[in-house]
Amino acid sequence: MSEPHSEPEGIVENVSSWEGYYEHHQGREPYPEYHAALEAIRESHPDLDEVTALDVGAGALIEAQALLEAGVGRVIASDANPHIERRALDLSLRYNQSAADFDRFEFQPVPNEAIASVVEPDSVDLILSYHGLPFTNPAEFEKTWATLRAGLRPGGVISVTLFGNHDSWGERFEAMTFLSREDISHMTQGLEEISLQETEVDASAASGHDRHYHIFKLLYRRPA
Repeated sequence: MSEPHSEPEGIVENVSSWEGYYEHHQGREPYPEYHAALEAIRESHPDLDEVTALDVGAGALIEAQALLEAGVGRVIASDANPHIERRALDLSLRYNQSAADFDRFEFQPVPNEAIASVVEPDSVDLILSYHGLPFTNPAEFEKTWATLRAGLRPGGVISVTLFGNHDSWGERFEAMTFLSREDISHMTQGLEEISLQETEVDASAASGHDRHYHIFKLLYRRPA
């Protein structure tokens, strides 16, 4: 095993206080995966005003706000944590000003397992979820993923990070989802791969626990 490092960028193992976690992330930049996803959706939608985006497990709403600032026409964010609602209200007041833009930003306080109540088939062009989908109950993950795939319009892009089955959190959190490389291959059948990255690293976590991280970063397109 390699010597422990600091956490991979953007990940802090401190779930004892979600409010503290979101405060920690409030000042960060959008993840690099966000920029790659935005570039990918621009290829099929040069006019971002025509794009509808969904951010699942949106956390501190960093990516949701970045989408709005980039000119995305409609942004829907979902997260079950009540601490997000105040931040979501701030974005609503800022971006839902005119009659034309009244529903430009929408927040849905639902868990991942209930995402079917938020997204209808063929209704969104871009789906993001960074470090949120692993918190889906494993018994519901397949259905949740199928709902997201069905929600993509032809030519749409999905960009997510998932935890792998070698991640040491898998020994501690049975209610979370951890996936193998074979699982990823099965999940993405029929989608066009833009990029797929797999990372394993030993790190010293903020909570004081050493952790072996196993992370998949997926960027795929639904064929047009």
